[in-house]
Formats: sequence, structure tokens, C-alpha cells
Amino acid sequence: MDPQHSPYGGGPQHGPPPGQPPWAGGPYQGGPPNLPPPPPYGPAGLGPPPPQRRRTGLVVGLVAGGAALVVLAVALVLVFGSRPTRISDLAAVHGVIAADYNQDPFLGVVESDGARTVYVSLYLYDFGGPGTLREESAEVARTVWSTVPGAYDQVAVVLSGYDDPFVQVWDTRALREDFGVRPGGLEPGRTDGRAPTLNRAGECSPEFDYCNEPAEALVTENTRALMERACPLADWEAFPAEPFQIRNHDPDDYSAESSLIYLLSPVTAPDADFLTVTLLGGNDDFLEVTCQVGDDARYETYSRADYEDAVG
Repeated sequence: MDPQHSPYGGGPQHGPPPGQPPWAGGPYQGGPPNLPPPPPYGPAGLGPPPPQRRRTGLVVGLVAGGAALVVLAVALVLVFGSRPTRISDLAAVHGVIAADYNQDPFLGVVESDGARTVYVSLYLYDFGGPGTLREESAEVARTVWSTVPGAYDQVAVVLSGYDDPFVQVWDTRALREDFGVRPGGLEPGRTDGRAPTLNRAGECSPEFDYCNEPAEALVTENTRALMERACPLADWEAFPAEPFQIRNHDPDDYSAESSLIYLLSPVTAPDADFLTVTLLGGNDDFLEVTCQVGDDARYETYSRADYEDAVG
């Protein structure tokens, strides 16, 4: 099938089976500086103090100065990215990539083998050949390195084109070596501070509505039961503990309230496995689950009654 864009900002997708709405998300399958000398001890004209006093003052001064440097260093670390990158921080890079490639990227944050990973997937319609994909992959990684706030361990880029998907992963050392020192001022992104409600996710970025807390209805036992029913091929014992992406949506545009995505495959997989749960909010169409595991793609829509009766 021809790839198409997901209305939920998930990047290009395979089209769904005939007569069904488009998929709700997922990627296309295919030493500190030298300090100046201290000022003379004591007011001018009084001369030097006794030797013992001078040594004591020097020690006290060094201790105080060292403590001040430690406090300053801790403050700088706290301000400039000690907090791990969160899902809402992805809003900073979404618009940049969308403008560069004229499409919405598929973005997420995930723990992969203990490494906090910023993940980007794109389908490049106008690019082909492994050489071109390698060049574009480096450009995407450079954009993430210079844009995304917070602290992360690596960046994974998955590009699909007319050839096989191209996957490349940079750790922070490789990013620094390839693209230079990360720009300063990448403070953690702002959020609107909203608490989640039944239908709406909470603590979201001011733009693009990437969120850090899922809507309450998306994480209930009922929703979990419907997820397992719709996606029997998922490894539920190894199912991710945290969502890969959480979004709020404009119901006027997409007939959806909010969604979350779980990445089921490693970040190095050329063809990602994923599960998307989208909250529609209506009585007849309350919740939809999209599941892609290997070549098996499933799409189920559940009513509010289905949801309420999911757990006996």
C-alpha cells in the first residue's frame, strides 16, 4: 500500500484495510577557567597579618571559594539539562523537522537498554540510496542535538525511502564529536502544567501538545484489557512500562481527544513494532487500538460500553 500521513502526527503509515479509518500512529513500515589572584589581605595600609592568621584566612577563603564553585556547578547542571528529556520536550524539535522535510516526524522518548533515547522516524519521499539516507540521518541527528532540551544518552534515527530503511544511533560522545559542543541554554521545555483528566492528557508542551502524563482513561485496567484483546501477538510480559509518546489532539480536526504509543521493538529495528491507543470519547466510538507486530497489523474500535465491560 502507498504510505500516508497519520492525522495524529505519527508520520507516514501504511493505509488501513479497506473501509477502515487511518492508523492512529506509528512509523511507516518498510578544569574550570583560571581564576584571577585574590585581592590583598586586609584593608590597605595595615600591612600583612601574622603568618598563622594569613594561612588560616587562606584556608578559609579556599574552602569558601570551593564551596561557592560547587554550588555554582550544581546550579548550572540543574539549569542546563540534568533533568532527563521528557516527551513534552519533543515539541522543540517537531516543528523544525516538519519544516525541513514537509511532513510530521514520528517522535518519542524511550529507555533502550538503560539508555534514554530520543527517537525520530521519517519517510523520505524525495530521497533515495543509502548514501543520501546516511547524509539525511546525520542532519536529523544534528537537529536533535542542537534543539531538544534536557538530558539524554543517545539519538536514534530511522529513515525509510525507496530502499530498505536506514537506522543509525549516536551516543552523546559521537554527537559531540560529529557536531561539536551542544549549544547552551537548552533548558527543559515549558509545560502548561495541566493535570490529566479522563479524556485529556496532562502537563503538555505549549505547542504540538506533546504530554508527559496520559489521560486517565488510557491507563485503566479496562483499557489494558482491550489492548491485550486487540494485540494478542505483543509480548505482554515484556511490555514497556512507560509510553513512547503521549499526545493531545484537536477533536475538530481528528475526532480524537488524546493518544499514547508504546514502542514494542528495539530502537535499532528498521521496521518498528508499536501499539497505539487513541481516545475518541464518543459513546459508539470511544477507544481505538492499533497494533503492528511484524507483518501483523490490527485495528479495533471499541464503544464506551465495551470499555466499561472490559473487566468483569
